[in-house]
Amino acid sequence: MTTFLPTFPETSVSLGSLYIRHDLFKPSATVYLKAWFLWHVDTQQIEIEDGVFHFVEPSGELVGIRCNSIPRGVTP
Repeated sequence: MTTFLPTFPETSVSLGSLYIRHDLFKPSATVYLKAWFLWHVDTQQIEIEDGVFHFVEPSGELVGIRCNSIPRGVTP
């Protein structure tokens, strides 16, 4: 679960019930569909596409989505 905790440096914004985090160290954007501190302890990070991850609780509920940046000149 510690891999899901916010890290620095980052920027973040709350848009109603959505929380968006931009990690500046490892360029990525994460959208939390449910506050990360409410996630089940066994939430899994599943790579669904190259650099795109879903965070899924054991019940199957999708609680977050992360997209890593793709280095320039790299074609997915």
